Amino acid sequence: MKYLSVFLIFIMLFSCKKEDEDLDLKYEVLNHIISNEENNLDKNNGMNHVYNIKVIKVSFPENKQIENNLEKPPPGLSMIINYDKDFLETDSLFYKTQAEGLQDFKFEKSKLKKKIKVITSQEIENIYKTHFRNFWIEFDKRYPNTCIKTISVPFFNKEKNICIVKVSESCGSLWGGGFTGIYKKVNGAWIKIDSFDHWVS
Repeated sequence: MKYLSVFLIFIMLFSCKKEDEDLDLKYEVLNHIISNEENNLDKNNGMNHVYNIKVIKVSFPENKQIENNLEKPPPGLSMIINYDKDFLETDSLFYKTQAEGLQDFKFEKSKLKKKIKVITSQEIENIYKTHFRNFWIEFDKRYPNTCIKTISVPFFNKEKNICIVKVSESCGSLWGGGFTGIYKKVNGAWIKIDSFDHWVS
């Protein structure tokens, strides 16, 4: 009985440590992207940002229709992980477990290095529900001269040296854009090595 208790405690400590490492890795990527976005503010439109860190649905190419993009969802609603040399199909169980675990992600502003304004998905939804036709008028009252910068929680390959993140910016009803970025950890820094699913409105 004594050995069983020690074993269970060891398993619990190992699980907590692994969860902490994964969480730290997520914030490492988020901090990198936010830092880059803030550094590029003056080079772009000069608007301020309020950040929305969002968990999005992750789906997988389980059939040819999705692989051929015949059932591709609208930008921003979900992320399709296509198997390739970095996201191996043999690791599909790892990816599906990671996707399920994303739903438990709780954003902690204290883990961000830069002092930024943050808006939750719930607050955005509440403004939309109560001011449907005048969303941007109401939003501008609360956050003047500000765009919503949405960044998805990173999704990693099994080696955890490459991740996929969706980034978008909305500044008005017909003023926005975004992309899906692939980031790789090189010499301790996360570098965007590719992007796709670009959209503009």
